[in-house]
Amino acid sequence: MKRRSPDAAPIVGKLADILSGPLGLLAFQHLRVRPRQLRSVESVERILSAAAAMMLVHRNMDRISVEKIAAGAGVTPQAAYRYFKDVDELIRTALRCIVIREHEWLITSLSDRVLLDGAEMARAVVELVLDAYDRLYRFPVHLQADVLREFRQVGYEASLIISGLICKPRDAPDFRHSLDVVKVSVAFTATIAVVTSSTGKISPPQGSKLEEMLVSLFVGVLQSDGSSFDAFREMGVDFGAFWDELG
Repeated sequence: MKRRSPDAAPIVGKLADILSGPLGLLAFQHLRVRPRQLRSVESVERILSAAAAMMLVHRNMDRISVEKIAAGAGVTPQAAYRYFKDVDELIRTALRCIVIREHEWLITSLSDRVLLDGAEMARAVVELVLDAYDRLYRFPVHLQADVLREFRQVGYEASLIISGLICKPRDAPDFRHSLDVVKVSVAFTATIAVVTSSTGKISPPQGSKLEEMLVSLFVGVLQSDGSSFDAFREMGVDFGAFWDELG
């Protein structure tokens, strides 16, 4: 499994790449106006990049305003307010663009390899989710809760899209075409939920106990009888006991 470079906290990146990706619509669902022309896309990209840079510097988020972000981006406050209703929405969108890149890396990585069975898929998904968590955990402490919340929320909102793409890659001659996409979606959502809920218990959550528990959870959902939404009840996982044992 190829891994992402363990560099500093991720940045927003090219907005055109985010917009053209499979999860691009999720990035701008709360914008007042979606940028369409190249000049508008570049302006919003500068605004988001300026916001991300300020978030990394200022521990007190009250010191960040739309006006300060606009000045850092080289645009007028009116231009920033055209797309974002307030500073909270601007910051949330910047964080969302960052975590969308992490989810799309997972899609690309899984689509580029052959998986032999559900257990191998589970291990691949768990490794990639933990890898993303590790990278996002590099954010300053005052941002960790916000960025991990966006990572979880995007995972929930896009779970069916992500699962559909990793279950049916065009050229993969493996078992994935026969999988129940909804069950994969439930398993993926559960993995995201457990990893992001581990904040404060382990840092970062790369322990073998957690990894094995997540793989078992994922495989258990795939193999569950009946409706995919009955999977957790059938498995009867005691998460409280797990955290007690881990901590």
